[in-house]
Amino acid sequence: MNEIARRDEARCKRVGENIGKGRISKPQDYAAAALVYQHGDTPDHFFQTYIWSKRGVDLGDSNQKRMMALGIDRYLVNIGQKQLFGSQATKPDFKPETCWCLEQVEASFPDELRKEYVGKSYAETIDRLKELNAGKACPAKECPTALKPSPEGTVPGFW
Repeated sequence: MNEIARRDEARCKRVGENIGKGRISKPQDYAAAALVYQHGDTPDHFFQTYIWSKRGVDLGDSNQKRMMALGIDRYLVNIGQKQLFGSQATKPDFKPETCWCLEQVEASFPDELRKEYVGKSYAETIDRLKELNAGKACPAKECPTALKPSPEGTVPGFW
């Protein structure tokens, strides 16, 4: 894992250098940059995922909407706020008997936007959680961790 983390850090640095030198300009360039930053290790990296994906969408690649959502959710959860789309689930350890839970989701966020960006409603996300926990006596619910609300205005330029 330490080796993977070092490679991820080097990739983030390389993407930052390329952006700074104006080498990234096409939607697919921004998609690649977003993917690298989604595997970063700080909230700023995850927010940058949203920014790069949004730029790709603005340049005409609507397929990057999903990555925008993933970046926003990972960013919010990592700064202690409720996610919007329901893309972030947690398993405290990776033992087979441990249950997955869904990081808390902002109830005021419109389900239509969830469907538009990630292709799933909140109910469908809960169904996916049930699939992840199949064969175990796990409740299909949000994690007990108390996250702060993420009301409209939380994500500048989006929500």
